[in-house]
Amino acid sequence: MAYNNNNNFQCPQADPIFTDPTQVIRNFYYPQPVPVIHPVEVVNRHHCVPVPHHFVSCTVRDEVCTISSRSNKKRDTGSSRAKISRAKLRK
Repeated sequence: MAYNNNNNFQCPQADPIFTDPTQVIRNFYYPQPVPVIHPVEVVNRHHCVPVPHHFVSCTVRDEVCTISSRSNKKRDTGSSRAKISRAKLRK
């Protein structure tokens, strides 16, 4: 038995006991490029769609009109009106 200076009992140093090792696993991850291929097929479809495209054809024609036939009709009508109005004024 061992005593220290203050008369306190102190146990002798014991021999160490070794246990089986405990494993601590530390995982480290590193990027590893892996090619992933995505095939794409482009299909071009061509469709004919009817769209109206309007065309205008223009025809020009000349007509000959006689002035005398029109002026006689107008003069007759005008003169008869004038006669009626003069007759009304006389009454």
